[in-house]
Amino acid sequence: MLKNRRLFRARERGLSHPATGRRWPGLPPCLGLVLLCAAHGALADDKTSLADCPAEEKLHWQLREERSTPAENFVQGFEIDGDRWWVSSGGYGRSHVDILDARGESSRRNAISPQLFAEGLTLRDDEAWLLSWRAGVLLRLDRETLEPVGQLRYQGEGWGLAWDAERQQFLMSDGSGTLAWRDADSFALTAKLPVRRGLRRVTRLNELEIAGPHLYANVWMEDEILRIDRHSGCVTGHLDLRTLWPQRKRPRGTDVLNGIAFDPASGWLWVTGKFWGRAFALEILGNGPDDPALHKSAAHSD
Repeated sequence: MLKNRRLFRARERGLSHPATGRRWPGLPPCLGLVLLCAAHGALADDKTSLADCPAEEKLHWQLREERSTPAENFVQGFEIDGDRWWVSSGGYGRSHVDILDARGESSRRNAISPQLFAEGLTLRDDEAWLLSWRAGVLLRLDRETLEPVGQLRYQGEGWGLAWDAERQQFLMSDGSGTLAWRDADSFALTAKLPVRRGLRRVTRLNELEIAGPHLYANVWMEDEILRIDRHSGCVTGHLDLRTLWPQRKRPRGTDVLNGIAFDPASGWLWVTGKFWGRAFALEILGNGPDDPALHKSAAHSD
């Protein structure tokens, strides 16, 4: 509300915009009052919608397996397809997509145009769909050869990407706290999904993964993964992974946690990070009776 008061006073007095420094012409007091009331109403409605989110739970996890991966991968997207792993690695002039074998070694690699910074990756039918960071280009790659078979355009930045088979649409992040639903064929924006934790907006959402009824997203620069209701946008749980591979134990050169992949065969959630050179399989407990990732073994609290 403070920001709206400042905008209202600046407009009414013909002062500069507090963010851009540009000047506004003076507005009649009656019109300014209408604008202020409208802004107040919008905030009130927003607060009501935020209050609808239930309290989130701290999810417990158990480390099940660890596997080596190529340490040169600046991981952006991570997918599991049977016994093959897919990883997209970012960087201008060094972006590529890897297919890893059961040992975690690269069995096939395809370099991406040096003008593109590879980002989120997901699989749909016989293709892999790959975002770029700032170019607004989505690449469609053949699932066997990794060769490009087409491309589409979108507005804004590309970060994380997931395919929702139930809804038959893509879900995309752009580093903010709002996710975008996109058409299955044209990739056109169809709806937006603001994500929130109780009364707080979420920011810096990055890699996305759909596992059973849940959507998981990592928070950029945090050792935390959020479980999100992809219908309401409410955060229903979180994974605190600070003890999985503590910062003090990581070799020099490793970067942030990024990369989430669900393995339907085991029900485990695999996580990795940029330049980590390893991935960890987590058994997530407490997700509810309908979740395929729920197992009966004892929980290990993080």
